[in-house]
Amino acid sequence: MTLFVRPPVDPRLSRFIRCFWYCEQALAHGTERVLPNGAAQIVVNLNGPCHAAPAGLMVGPQTSASLIETSAMRRAVGAAFRVGGAAPWTGGSCAALTDGAVDLETMWGADAGRLWHALMEAKGPAEIVATLERSLSRRLDETALPNGAIRQSVRGLAEGQPVAAAIEASGMARATFGRLFTSEVGLSPKRWAGIARFQRAVRCLAEGAGPLADVAAACGYADQAHLTRAFRRYGGITPATYQPRTADAPNHMTA
Repeated sequence: MTLFVRPPVDPRLSRFIRCFWYCEQALAHGTERVLPNGAAQIVVNLNGPCHAAPAGLMVGPQTSASLIETSAMRRAVGAAFRVGGAAPWTGGSCAALTDGAVDLETMWGADAGRLWHALMEAKGPAEIVATLERSLSRRLDETALPNGAIRQSVRGLAEGQPVAAAIEASGMARATFGRLFTSEVGLSPKRWAGIARFQRAVRCLAEGAGPLADVAAACGYADQAHLTRAFRRYGGITPATYQPRTADAPNHMTA
């Protein structure tokens, strides 16, 4: 297995993109369950001819687990956005992408095919990732920058801040805050807060945390039953059956 991951080199992209990645792997299992993390990403499949299937996808924030064929992960490159970070490449809104994915050709036209060919011609993981980054740098729409108050509220909610407190700190009316948050993030403030709390619990379990009751308390759940309901809602599993594929891929499970 080859896995290459690095943060953006272009400093303009660091505000929006958490990392670029390239993977080349042959997995024995055919399907994986991928848990939602509330963020969008670009995925380009380099495993087959561009015309055989969508070569690249802008995958929106998901609200439940997705089942994916591992054949699509055999050789691929992508960009993992920060929560709400895809806005400069989606016209300023992620709401239409929620629980879905859009072919890059639909968004970028012929440029998507040119990107795929450039990626196929690149030599080695580092050059492939650099090629994707250059493409995103060229397409960065600096007129569609995220709202500063919304970015701050994303961070606060991720750390367990109540939604009401985030709205108050923003200085916005509730309706205005909800509309802007949903447009930029693709999820309502309440839904993002729920997924963020779920992700805190996923990380705790992936790191071998103690009894489930303790994990529930540490992550802000009322009790173990509340934690279990969240895992069923967002992951389609229970905490007791959660088993990541590897320690460094906590959101990937063998289906």
